[in-house]
Amino acid sequence: MQQLLTTFAAEAQEYLHIVSHGVLALEKQRADGDVAALLAEMFRAAHSLKGAARAVGATDIANVAHALESVMGRIRSGDLHPDAAQYNLLYQTVDALSALVNTLLTGVAADVEVAHLIDQLTAMAAGAAGEASLPVRVKPTAAVAAPDIEETSVRAAHRAALVVATVPLSSLPPSAPTPAPALTSISSADESVRVATGKLDAIIEQVGELQVAQLTDALYMRRLQHLIEEAEHYVAARRKHTTDSRFSQASNNDGLAAFTSHPLHALLADMRRVWSEMQANYRHEAQLVDGLEEAVLCTRLMPVATVLESFPRMVRDLARALDKQVHLTIEGDETEIDRSVLEQIKAPLTHLLRNAVDHGIEAPAARTQGGKPAEGNIALRVAQRGSTIVIDIADDGAGIDCKQVRASAIQRGVIDAVEAGRMSEQDLLWLIFRSGMSTRPEVTDVSGRGVGLDVVRDQVERLRGYIDVASTPGQGARFSLHLPLSVATTLCLLVESSTQIFAVPTSGLLRVTRVPTDAIGHAEGREVVHIGERVFALHDLSDLLALPAASRRAPRDGALYALLLGVAEQRVAIAVDAVREVQELIVKPLPQPIAHVQHIAGASTLGAGEIALVLNVAELARATNQRTERQRAWRSVTPQEETPLAAPAAGPAILVADDSFTTRSLERNILETAGYQVCVAADGLEAWTLLQSQPVDLVVSDVLMPHMTGFDLTCRIRGDKRFANLPVILVTAQEAPEDRERGLAAGADAYLVKSAFDQDALLSTVARLI
Repeated sequence: MQQLLTTFAAEAQEYLHIVSHGVLALEKQRADGDVAALLAEMFRAAHSLKGAARAVGATDIANVAHALESVMGRIRSGDLHPDAAQYNLLYQTVDALSALVNTLLTGVAADVEVAHLIDQLTAMAAGAAGEASLPVRVKPTAAVAAPDIEETSVRAAHRAALVVATVPLSSLPPSAPTPAPALTSISSADESVRVATGKLDAIIEQVGELQVAQLTDALYMRRLQHLIEEAEHYVAARRKHTTDSRFSQASNNDGLAAFTSHPLHALLADMRRVWSEMQANYRHEAQLVDGLEEAVLCTRLMPVATVLESFPRMVRDLARALDKQVHLTIEGDETEIDRSVLEQIKAPLTHLLRNAVDHGIEAPAARTQGGKPAEGNIALRVAQRGSTIVIDIADDGAGIDCKQVRASAIQRGVIDAVEAGRMSEQDLLWLIFRSGMSTRPEVTDVSGRGVGLDVVRDQVERLRGYIDVASTPGQGARFSLHLPLSVATTLCLLVESSTQIFAVPTSGLLRVTRVPTDAIGHAEGREVVHIGERVFALHDLSDLLALPAASRRAPRDGALYALLLGVAEQRVAIAVDAVREVQELIVKPLPQPIAHVQHIAGASTLGAGEIALVLNVAELARATNQRTERQRAWRSVTPQEETPLAAPAAGPAILVADDSFTTRSLERNILETAGYQVCVAADGLEAWTLLQSQPVDLVVSDVLMPHMTGFDLTCRIRGDKRFANLPVILVTAQEAPEDRERGLAAGADAYLVKSAFDQDALLSTVARLI
């Protein structure tokens, strides 16, 4: 029975959402599409709620829904045109029904006078004005306290049939009517299953363990390949030794060599066969694990509408309380995002919307005086960009007054007057995310306490995302949340600093480059370095994380690696000791009592059993910028000798063409780290176009690409006199002998297979050809 009530509660909330959304659209006179269709949907929702409530014996809910159905019927027929008080009555009816559903689940009584509510709805249906005086003491957006259940698809009609079909007569309360017959046929496409999210989380963890085991297998395969290469080298050396004329006179030695040579060759052949079979099995396992991971992650994806559905009502109620006119537009609510991300972004989005209504949108009189419509507009847009979800909240209000922010920050002791004088407008905008910041002189129920935006920023960064802000005085402000599509896995670059391994999420990594120590200069009391065409302050990761100085190792070959991190408009250069490979990691939060460690977002287990700490890129960027400001202040007091920074010598130019963003980025980082200049293309046609205007010294290309394959690109290069001597390396997953022959016949100078891809092999091939 409890499982049945849980199903009913989820269904009831969907019906109530339909009614609430429809009432809001009717009140604003912005019903999308056909108003008649909207009214018909609202009427059906009230009718279906009544039927489902009767099926589970929820008499109060059924009676209120029946009265609501009568009202919706009158509105639908055109006999009733609600006024402001009657719209309030409809909203309060939705709140009351939500409270009654919650009572059905939890047993906690709701403060709702059902008889009084039915009388008011009956009077409204008869044509009398509603009193809008219901004693319903529940929050308008209160959610039903249902168990931790997730549904893979939302099928209200199917669930309604299940409600009727799966209730044993003996389990119904005495007052419940006899259930209606169940639907006899249900499309398989409409079937849905309720699964506890804890079970999905457990499966994802097991997938993560499979990935770790897979990485371990890859490590063992590399070791086996190394042993085979050493054995081959030994056999080749032994063969040379036995054929050398200086040793051919020793017949006994020849016999011994002949005796040992055959077993070695046989052993090598067995090892190669085993390695080949392991490689094939590894690729098959990789496909299975990747498919399993994708399938499990898809079960956790839910439309962002499940979070946004309550916002129009919230904005409407808050605007009325503040005597403002505000219209909220939502776009992209069908975008799907991981459930765990959804759960954690509702509070930040709620706060940003409340701020937009309270701080951003002006009062109607002020807007009219400023030449704006009396009604303000807030737009909430959701879009997916690769593996990132971007949520924009933009308003057409007054914008953020940077002068007022500066004055408030000084008054509240967030910064001093000297520091405020050096800050740009963008820096001042970022001050609103500091703890204790507020531009409101008085404290209200909505704002003024200086608690909110710093919590929003922290919540977004805990999800390994970041928040950006922009403002135009008199025209409005925009807040942009950049969030991962899923927090179950994260693509990271593994680096080393002070002999420890760290993972840098690639979403915040712009570039990796190798910097000779003698190319590091000093300016304004800090180290600086050239990356591309710009100069950046260089911060050592060991210093930022306060790692022991004794464990730091000297840069290899007199050079270190610099990571260029980017968060919103901020750019930060971080020095590390070594760069490993890029891996997809299962990131887990740190356990208590070290759950909150500065600059660390979580941890992950690598294939060899090592633990990698995942860096919080946004927090690092903020910390380094604050550190730079302190260094500048210190520099203004204590002048330091500056070392001029010479521009780095430009290395050979390489064009990388690959339709995979991950592969393209990996190859670019490897080549740039080695000192080459790199330009990239997403397919063969784009690469060919770039060649017409941009001189390069070598081309690295994939084979299977849209618009123009790597084979066709190579043929076109070889057929043009300008590029006849231009080296071409094909890096592809096509490893069949006929593919290799086709690539070399097209004119490629080298053919590298991705399954056995090794950055040293790529670099040595480039060095040989360039």
